[in-house]
Amino acid sequence: MIRDSLAPSLRERFPDVPLTYRDASQPFARLTCPCTELGDLEIHDDGDEATVSLTKITHNHFNPYKQMPDADRDAWVTDAVLDPLDALFDNRLRVYCSSDRRQAGSQRHDTPIDR
Repeated sequence: MIRDSLAPSLRERFPDVPLTYRDASQPFARLTCPCTELGDLEIHDDGDEATVSLTKITHNHFNPYKQMPDADRDAWVTDAVLDPLDALFDNRLRVYCSSDRRQAGSQRHDTPIDR
């Protein structure tokens, strides 16, 4: 299971981030965001991929889209999820959406974004 690889990596990489973890339900990790316009950060283990959501804005699927052993896939997904979370928690991720919330996306930056 992806959560078996991802949850320990999240705890190690982001020890000061108050993520809540669940053993048996989805999402398996959740962060109540201080910015209500974004919604909460949720991480789902969908079997062959992980889905990371900002519940009021957008979500992203992390899947290598090729056949590989489960352990290799889980490691690939873990690394792929950690990269944008690094940017998010370092203020290097700009999230945007249309006024009707039908289109959304994000843009990573090399340096922190000045608000």
